Amino acid sequence: MSAFDAKEKVRQKKIKARELIESILTRRKDTENLNSYISIFKETALSKAEDLDKKIEQGEQPELTGLALSLKDDLCWAQGKTTAGASALDNYFPSFSSAPAEKLHKSGAVVIGKNNLDQWSMGTTTRTSSYGVTLNPWDQSRVAGDGAAAAVAAGSAHLGLGSDTGGGVRRSASYCGVLGLRPTPGRVSRHGLINFSPSFSQVGVLARKPEDLSLALDEISGVDSRDASTSAGPSQYIKDIPEKGLIAAYPREIFEQLDQEHAKILQETIDLFSQTGITFEEVELRDFSLGVQAYYIIASAEASSSLSRYDGIRFGSAYPADELDEWYFRTRSQTFGVEARRRSVMGTAYLNEQNYQRYYSKALQVRSMVKEELFKALKGRHLLILPAVPSVAPGLEDQSHFLNEYQQDCYCSPVSLAGLPALSVPAGRLEHLPLGLQLVGIPFSENLLIEVARRAGIETAEFPS
Repeated sequence: MSAFDAKEKVRQKKIKARELIESILTRRKDTENLNSYISIFKETALSKAEDLDKKIEQGEQPELTGLALSLKDDLCWAQGKTTAGASALDNYFPSFSSAPAEKLHKSGAVVIGKNNLDQWSMGTTTRTSSYGVTLNPWDQSRVAGDGAAAAVAAGSAHLGLGSDTGGGVRRSASYCGVLGLRPTPGRVSRHGLINFSPSFSQVGVLARKPEDLSLALDEISGVDSRDASTSAGPSQYIKDIPEKGLIAAYPREIFEQLDQEHAKILQETIDLFSQTGITFEEVELRDFSLGVQAYYIIASAEASSSLSRYDGIRFGSAYPADELDEWYFRTRSQTFGVEARRRSVMGTAYLNEQNYQRYYSKALQVRSMVKEELFKALKGRHLLILPAVPSVAPGLEDQSHFLNEYQQDCYCSPVSLAGLPALSVPAGRLEHLPLGLQLVGIPFSENLLIEVARRAGIETAEFPS
């Protein structure tokens, strides 16, 4: 069931919260081979569900009563460990919970486990995870993106919370055929999120239906004194959505870059949106393709700073040595995998005296150019249509140069650069593999993007058991 459908069944007392959570845990066990979870909180989940059933009997019912929630394992949770996909944090048990998870928990959602991810959330394949690769529910010879998307697609969670830096939530949603929302920076608190790039990392939501996203977003939005970047309140959020007259920007040249079959599938979904009354106007995005390069320069520079804390003294597992330099070398060599080392070294290089102007400063200029171009495309229009990914989910054995892997973010990372909200929706399948279409809006227009998807009847398809 979708989160919305499950909530209604519990509300109408057609099913108890404990029965619902038991069925989800059983489903998780049946799909264990996907490796979508790092940790499972079976006992605490069942105990929480029993408490919710008692509240229902007493006439109380929190908004999200009994919904199974999974958390990407870079979101802290006080009732279990948080690893960020790295064995260096295998014994890290935070004393606090991330703000979005905490809010959903208080609203009746039941946290059942922590989902797999690439080390330090650097990537969207889980190939670098210390806990193995997550398999795609649609084809287990391919990656899923991350465990939260796989869990929602496979039915072992009603809702998933995940981090989206350069496109983690959106790419994973596309690979697994679910909906993935990246909110506007400031709408959702990042307190308790282990992030490597503060400028770009946001907490997003994965779900099966547009209505599910609305349920979660309403609960996790708002100001948080523990995160100074959060917005002042819901008065900023766009609520009034016209029934008719919606206009979408359509960059034809970007869609023409896709393989013919890929473009055809996305066009069918675009036609579906047209049937709901949306008018498409062509726009030109000349600087858009530069965004992915600028993103990786800036994000790597921030990673070099963010990762410096994991020295085995303040954070991370220590590998002692006689000399301090040797201590750092051994500790950081063991703490970071290849990708984390790469970004840390590259980021440090971008920020040194010789390269700052040549790379980092120019990347900031490109960031401004891309942001200006996207805002211009949205001026006088309600949303922008983009592909979510350049291809279907890669195979487990596909080994490409790391720059080719970075290029997979070519449609998502420029949106992150501009600080805009985006929603990846299932757009069909290329043979048997899902593909996503990305809806991008002006700041704080998440409700509009969700409503556009709802009117078009977008939802997750059932995959063969």
